[in-house]
Amino acid sequence: MAADKAGSSYTTVKLPKTPVVITEIEVLGLVESEDGVASIVTEGNKFQYNYTFIEALTDAHKKWNKEEGVKKLAAGQVLSTLEKSNFLVRVAPAKLDASKFTFSLVNSKLAEAPVALDTPVACNDLLARAISGNGLWTIAATAKEGLTYDKAADYENEFKKGGKAILFALQEKDGFATLYDLSFEKKNDMELTAKVDKVNAESVSGSQNSEYGKTELQALKNEAGQSKKLNEISLGDVAITFDNAVYDAHLHIDNATIQRWGITNVNGTSFTVNKRPDDVTVANFQVQVHYVTLKGEVKSEYIPFKVGKSYANVTTLASKNIEISATNANNKFENSLDPMYTNLGDNVDLWKADVDELVITYEYFNADGKWVAADGTNNAGNIKAELDEKTSKVTVSMVSNTTKMDLTKSYRVKINFEDVNGEVLNTVYQPITFSIPAMSHIFVQQPGVFVDGVAYAYMDAKANRGGNAVAASYNVKGAFVDLANKLGTSTFKANLDAETKIVDDYRSEGLADLNDTELAKDDIATWTITLKDVEKSEINGTQKGYGKELIVNITNVKYLNVYDYKDEVYTFKISVLSPILEGKVTAIGGEVIVPATKQDGYKVNDSHIKGYTYNNEVYSIFSDAKAPEYWKRKEINSVNFATGNENVFTCDATGSDYVDAKNLGSVTVYPKNLKETTSENMTVTVKDAWGYTLTQKVKVTVKVGE
Repeated sequence: MAADKAGSSYTTVKLPKTPVVITEIEVLGLVESEDGVASIVTEGNKFQYNYTFIEALTDAHKKWNKEEGVKKLAAGQVLSTLEKSNFLVRVAPAKLDASKFTFSLVNSKLAEAPVALDTPVACNDLLARAISGNGLWTIAATAKEGLTYDKAADYENEFKKGGKAILFALQEKDGFATLYDLSFEKKNDMELTAKVDKVNAESVSGSQNSEYGKTELQALKNEAGQSKKLNEISLGDVAITFDNAVYDAHLHIDNATIQRWGITNVNGTSFTVNKRPDDVTVANFQVQVHYVTLKGEVKSEYIPFKVGKSYANVTTLASKNIEISATNANNKFENSLDPMYTNLGDNVDLWKADVDELVITYEYFNADGKWVAADGTNNAGNIKAELDEKTSKVTVSMVSNTTKMDLTKSYRVKINFEDVNGEVLNTVYQPITFSIPAMSHIFVQQPGVFVDGVAYAYMDAKANRGGNAVAASYNVKGAFVDLANKLGTSTFKANLDAETKIVDDYRSEGLADLNDTELAKDDIATWTITLKDVEKSEINGTQKGYGKELIVNITNVKYLNVYDYKDEVYTFKISVLSPILEGKVTAIGGEVIVPATKQDGYKVNDSHIKGYTYNNEVYSIFSDAKAPEYWKRKEINSVNFATGNENVFTCDATGSDYVDAKNLGSVTVYPKNLKETTSENMTVTVKDAWGYTLTQKVKVTVKVGE
């Protein structure tokens, strides 16, 4: 509590800096993530599942249940593919920390589905397809444990009633929920069995259902050109994964192996190796993977390993994106190798002493969710990576910007550092994505020309003095920054809009023409918009489209003649204007003083009257040369002077015929005999190159007594 100067009390309330209330939740689908890339496998609000109903425990089940720390199996239990699913959701506001909230799936009676939802985790993976908006989170789902059913149909009835799907909502515990539009559908062809698939994201080698004998195990080795017989791993963490979800899995590793290799952190199907092969005499070892599939099968696989002479785990650098430029030299980036040295830790000196060669290869994340080597179908070979002399950074570039890259997938550079025997000491991955620029990054609006989305197209042309008016045209390239070079080999179509009314019943296409509607780089220099001679003004000669905000639509952009923007349209507005007509003519000091005594004529010149363009650039309205040039300002076609009252003064220089040298650079004003000082307007009419007339009134005062 505090008080202000008036003595009134008030309370200080501290408001949160970040949002604390959910305003919207949207379920986008079930998602799978691998190697930093997330793929939606079931879109929208209908989730498919399959399951196995355990009617009675088999001997294998009973034996499994006797093991310490395993998830138990029971008669009447359901093993469902909903186990270990991940929901991808978008939460608003985007800055809200969804991990502070608890969610569940409920039906309209607020009964929960037999699925438990974990704490939301921010989704920082690359998405395999575009999803708009931020605030993306994944929520892991697991089948609720301990639930048993009398028969299989009872489980299916958790998701349907009377043959119709029950609708669920994603609900936050304090009450906010999505629409009741989430449902579950049984899909019998969803795979329930599983097998070991990968070791540290690489395809498993040498897996078998029976234990290797000692001699057999030590005889295993990988040879060039042959299928791998064992899994080569580095010092550090080892993760074994399956091709499909399993109910439960763990590892059996004998004590001698644990001691020999300093194995720690055995957790699920992962472990950590802490000793190098230099410290031991036995090169290979095996691990038993013991697991239960969602089909209810109890399985064992024996996986052989060889620890390489490695000095660090795999280092994955921060992913980088190349926005493909029309100038291929710009299509590159650098990334520091500091994370690799951090990973090497105290082994940097040993590593430097042993490194003999580095082998760089390129990979592509294909539609099957696997990293594959570069080939002609994926163009990963269009990537080039180089390391600097100090091995401090990697530079990645495109070989050619006209070779098509997959904009929806990821690529990566794989760098193996090898010793003299070709043994891998450590591996560095540099993930890469490619994108094409937004159309606004190609058609970059020129500052000073564009204001509030409109291109103010002030024309530039030399008057055809003594002849016809010049066409009211503007070179559109002047409205964009370096357009030709940003296009490169791209092509596009440009058309004046035919839908929106601009003035009366006229659309943009009825008010102007574009000289070219299908354009490439070489067409930009001559790309012009020209006003049509429609309903020309009797006052100043302007066309109906003059000064109007005409709409131009850019479509069918084929970027670098390789990438399509499909139905995307880039629209801009352009207003064609005369720099002369948009200006003014004024007297210096507000009036021209003509002494009444100058009966033989008084020369009015630049010291009396000035012309100003639209941006207040000063120019002379007076001719300063004989035919055919007349005016320094090239846009002037003619200038006329006329008195507003012949009883006050006359002027004898009119039109563009300044042959008489005495009138160059001035207009002669002849005052009349007046009793007292009198003012009257002189009409100055400036006709520009395009036939437009700027008519201005200039005050002329005939001063008696001077």
